[in-house]
Amino acid sequence: MPSRSPRGSGSSWPAVGLAIAIIAVAVSADAEAAPVTLPLVAALASALLFVVALTLRRRREIAWCEIGFVYVAIVTLYAVYPLLGYLVLDQTFTPYSDQRLQRLAPGAEEIGRIGWLYVAHLFAFAVTYLVVRRRLPAAVSRPRSPRVSVGLAVVGLYVAIQGFALVVGLFYDTSAETYVESYVVARRLPLIVAQALGHLKGATYPLSIALLVVLFTRYPRSRWVLIAWILLTGVVTAARLGSRTEFALFASAIALTYHLLVRPISPRLMVVGSVVGLAAFVAFGVIRGGAALSADRPWHTLPFAYSTEFEVLFTNALHLERIRQAGAGLSLPGSLVFGDLAGLLPQQIAPYTKFDASSWYVTTFFPDYAAVGGGLAFGLIAESVLTGGWVSAMIRGMILGTLCAGIHRLYVQRGRSFWMFVFYVWITTSIYQAFRAGTFYPVVLFVYRFLLVVIVVQVAATLLEYASRSPRSPRSLPDVPQPA
Repeated sequence: MPSRSPRGSGSSWPAVGLAIAIIAVAVSADAEAAPVTLPLVAALASALLFVVALTLRRRREIAWCEIGFVYVAIVTLYAVYPLLGYLVLDQTFTPYSDQRLQRLAPGAEEIGRIGWLYVAHLFAFAVTYLVVRRRLPAAVSRPRSPRVSVGLAVVGLYVAIQGFALVVGLFYDTSAETYVESYVVARRLPLIVAQALGHLKGATYPLSIALLVVLFTRYPRSRWVLIAWILLTGVVTAARLGSRTEFALFASAIALTYHLLVRPISPRLMVVGSVVGLAAFVAFGVIRGGAALSADRPWHTLPFAYSTEFEVLFTNALHLERIRQAGAGLSLPGSLVFGDLAGLLPQQIAPYTKFDASSWYVTTFFPDYAAVGGGLAFGLIAESVLTGGWVSAMIRGMILGTLCAGIHRLYVQRGRSFWMFVFYVWITTSIYQAFRAGTFYPVVLFVYRFLLVVIVVQVAATLLEYASRSPRSPRSLPDVPQPA
């Protein structure tokens, strides 16, 4: 099999450097904004230095789709968006901002302290990743095409999961008129059914990646199938005003698989696609939340005038830091002591009541919102506030940096494995959950939504191969002389 070595262009570095310089000069003119400006510039500079160092290690190839690059880009986005928004809005909040920000009314000093937690985590991850990763070949062997039985097992399992969801809908009320109500659906179901439905729906994502790999190994003959698939997924998501995450993950998996298996995506197209995707992500969330875009605001403030997931995670940390600074004690559930790893045990056998950080936060401080199905992504920075501040943020960065670098090294060494390739695409597009949900949340997803899929598919493929084998023809009997 030929090796693939996606190449980028270094022409984007002057643009990135110029963008950082413009932002730094534009926002540092106001001395009162310096506490926010400094962590903003530090986050951008840390990301830029990481990308430059990684590019040099790859012999000047931009690692658009390497897991470390992706995670640094995610953390930088989550850090820069709320800080930059605060500055663009002249250090104020709008009626459409997170309501907690309006009540807390934080100043630049307080916002800057949370910003430095992002920088500490980002810097620790970047340094650790580069040290553990070391130098590796840029070229990775193409994965082997899966056996026909594996492809059939993947399709069969995917269809079976969709069928299970339909059957559950026939016996239980799984309808939801609004996005918030969709989170109440699981409470109407028996625990075992809710658990099965949640994990099986999550398992469709690695199955989708496996199908994408099969289709892209047959590209361009499969082009129209891929186009129809993504258009149908987009239309269904928009019509239902459902979760943006599923469609964003699917689109990311398509782009990453195409980049690695078919043709490298140019840096210009990658940047344009990322900006357009981010704009669509934010706009869809605003519309889904019921807020109307206001034309009376300056165009450059519109993206920051409405509450977004980036602002929500930032506000979680800000709120908890305010409580901690006030000296109020926080009674944490026992399961939170072990973090997301406590989720590995099913509730039926766990010696404690499973309570993830997000549920604990909402039910503790906003019980009325939680009662109607409301939820908030919690975030690694909020975890850090609860467990030691910047020291915790850096330790979590070092742990994730080590894990991500180890995963990338394993991928480079075993790139020909079909399931290794599927896993790398899955974890690279899912690694944002480590920052959005909790540090070790991807471990839970791996066990219940990836490893389980691989085991079931492999067993099903083996059974299909066994069933398809033709029985051995019996040995012919010797001729028996017939009586005269």
